[in-house]
Amino acid sequence: MSDMSSDLSAKRLKVVKRLALLSIHHLLRYPWLTGGMILVIILGQLAITLVPFFLQRLVDAFEQAPPTAYGLVAFVFIYVLPIAGARLACWLLWRVSGFMASELQPKVMRDLTEHAFTAILNQSYRFFSDNFGGALVRRASALSTSFRSLVSAFWWDILPVTVAVLSSTVLLGLRSPLFALVVVLWIVGSVLCQLWVSRFKLPYNAEASS
Repeated sequence: MSDMSSDLSAKRLKVVKRLALLSIHHLLRYPWLTGGMILVIILGQLAITLVPFFLQRLVDAFEQAPPTAYGLVAFVFIYVLPIAGARLACWLLWRVSGFMASELQPKVMRDLTEHAFTAILNQSYRFFSDNFGGALVRRASALSTSFRSLVSAFWWDILPVTVAVLSSTVLLGLRSPLFALVVVLWIVGSVLCQLWVSRFKLPYNAEASS
């Protein structure tokens, strides 16, 4: 039973890899939209990551010399306005990324569906006689649905978290390189442990789902 579950998990990993490669191939058919989407998400995450840095500058300025009534306007422009600007830039960039995603994903899903139906139509007559028509349609539709789940996880989870971790580590390294090194080692160790646990649990999850 364990051999069967390991074979099933290996097949699922192979399917996921093939789906990822196929998704990248079709995404590259729209290089401007794909590249713009990645750039906008990175800039939006960088904008929100800079907010604590600006807040630290604000606190340091208050500790050194609280603003007087005459210098309040200049204080707001120097320290408070960048925080509001970063928040506004983040909000605008996330809205733009949402519009770009609504433009890009349907196009790629349409291409994937056409690719799946083209692959089905190139099969032999025996393939159609051994499979129901409705099942074939569901399989073709499942390709685009899987792409939507995969790319949504990348757009809205993996990419923002990666940018936030890298940018936060860089900003932290500017203030305390030793502490930044400790954080990097902790992140690498946590990621490796999660990967090991996921690969260890994969055969058991495959066996349970089968």
